[in-house]
Amino acid sequence: MLVARVAQNILEKKSPETLTQVEDILSVLKKSDPSWTVKEGDHPMVECTTFADDIKYKGGGYQSGWHFIDTPFLDEGGKISDYNFTLDAHNITEAIDGITSWFNRDAGYENKYAYQQIMSHVYKTGSEEDGLSTAMRFLIHYTGDIHQPLHATS
Repeated sequence: MLVARVAQNILEKKSPETLTQVEDILSVLKKSDPSWTVKEGDHPMVECTTFADDIKYKGGGYQSGWHFIDTPFLDEGGKISDYNFTLDAHNITEAIDGITSWFNRDAGYENKYAYQQIMSHVYKTGSEEDGLSTAMRFLIHYTGDIHQPLHATS
């Protein structure tokens, strides 16, 4: 939440039109399916940050591995192959790339894994606008995760 609040402060000063665009995108899901956005009130860019975690066990488990790249901390030596550990097939780097490609409307964005997963899990309307609203929440959450120094260490 703190990372999102800092970003909001910056946008308020340097690019209020961008902040308005973000809030407009977030408002779509809040209007079409408010049951998914009950924690969001007067400060949607900050309050939406828990969305990705909130939905993990409510049909949103498809994006659990997108939160970080889990890297074992081998403080007692050895190598990853010594342990029962498998890297996620789809991770935060791929998710952020897919989501930004979608927002930028890059050629082929519909073929990206993140787009396909999000759109197949937009429950109420199935609209691309709801998908983008979901994707914005993920992007804000994952950006906050990246700023957590131990978030990618097990």
